[in-house]
Amino acid sequence: MLSATEYEVRMKVSNLIGDSVWTSESVKAMTGIEPTRPGIITFTDSTRTTLDFTWVAIVGQDTGGSSANPLTIIYYHLYMDDGQEGDF
Repeated sequence: MLSATEYEVRMKVSNLIGDSVWTSESVKAMTGIEPTRPGIITFTDSTRTTLDFTWVAIVGQDTGGSSANPLTIIYYHLYMDDGQEGDF
């Protein structure tokens, strides 16, 4: 299957005698794509050893699904760079 592609699916059955006709209703569905953006991140507070951020959760088509059928975001990845080009 390809991402962001609409498919039409229907079924028929077979037994030892033969095949049925295509009697089921067809169903159209679209495969998802990668999320388009993570949401808007905002710095909110800090202490000597912590940083606090908030972000607006993405919805609808930004999730990689559609407005009518958004995909569930499993987790967010956060990258942080202290400007020293080292490992964290």
